[in-house]
Amino acid sequence: MGAAGASNKRVAEDLWITQSTVARWRRRFVADRREGLVDEPRPGRPPSILLDQVEDVVIATLEQTPPNATHWSRTSMAKRTGLSRTTIGRIWGKFDLKPHLVDGSSCRAIRSLWTRSLMLLVCNIIRRRRRWCCAWRKSPACRRSIDLSRCCR
Repeated sequence: MGAAGASNKRVAEDLWITQSTVARWRRRFVADRREGLVDEPRPGRPPSILLDQVEDVVIATLEQTPPNATHWSRTSMAKRTGLSRTTIGRIWGKFDLKPHLVDGSSCRAIRSLWTRSLMLLVCNIIRRRRRWCCAWRKSPACRRSIDLSRCCR
């Protein structure tokens, strides 16, 4: 895009980012070539919960049941994973998981939850790598879409 002589405004519109971000990237590229485009460390505390732990909670919620129970509770999932009950609740809320409402015989509901959860997980990973993945939150049509190319530009 930039090599083709496109203006900062045009590139910003295509990538859904601000013109100042495009200008910053171009300055970094001119100064340091490809190394200048590497994401710099950000201020603040690093996340204390790893994506692997989140993935483990989501997969266990969708694919397993606890021993001697019909569905997961926050407490039983917290004991299984070693995370707090509050953290489990946040993860379930973020992925819109409601294990107490899913019928054990309903494969369609589980498949639907799995698809949504996987899509959210991929979007979150992409959003961490690319700061401009914001269409997911803005567009209701995008939230219903399974097409990742539409929600993670």
